[in-house]
Amino acid sequence: PALDRAPWAHVIGRHSVFPAGGYLGLAIEAALRWLDRPAGVVLRGLRVEQMLRLAEDGAYRLEATARPGDPGEGGDPARAAILARSAGGTGAAWTTHARATAEPLAAGPAASVLAAPADTQAVAMDGASFYRRVAALGYDYAAPFRGITWLRRAGDSIGADLSAAGTPEPDGYAAAPWRLDHCLQTVLAARLEALEADGAHLLLPTGVERLVWHGPLPAAPRVVCRVRAHHDGVEAELRI
Repeated sequence: PALDRAPWAHVIGRHSVFPAGGYLGLAIEAALRWLDRPAGVVLRGLRVEQMLRLAEDGAYRLEATARPGDPGEGGDPARAAILARSAGGTGAAWTTHARATAEPLAAGPAASVLAAPADTQAVAMDGASFYRRVAALGYDYAAPFRGITWLRRAGDSIGADLSAAGTPEPDGYAAAPWRLDHCLQTVLAARLEALEADGAHLLLPTGVERLVWHGPLPAAPRVVCRVRAHHDGVEAELRI
């Protein structure tokens, strides 16, 4: 898609950037097209190599391409290699932002279930309060990306109610970038108090080890997120 700055931009710190959910949306769509629209796809090893900064007066061309990847072992279907890149205008050089591999979703046992925090044990917060608190830390989301309506947190787990009401689905995406970004924001919500106490660092997504795409998101999905902090950052597991 061709992009102008709105409604895609996040302001993270002092920089307006294309959201991580956008790279996921591009990779899912590229995988679905390359693999001839299977029932589901699996993305593996997605790495954000360089964020795309969006200038106030700039326009960008952003694309995801797919090519044959290395055959899977043991007779698994060949993987597609996905590349997301941008160019600032006609004739401008391309910059690579993210890479991943993709394969069709194979039949198998259902994924394990992450239990949402019980209401009696959880600390609750509405979406407006969440976005006000993260804005104070330096995260300013454009309107379509403000999709968290309610949060419940207990320990290292968080449950979230999401909504995309009133936001049209963008052309060319099986998964709207802002709806995927709503899910990623639950990691930020799970670490909110730690970030407020720190006051000096921002939490940004650098990769996704494995994403299983079963099909379109429901109108009002619920997400469960469990996080684990370590010296290099934070790891998270999400179920939608």
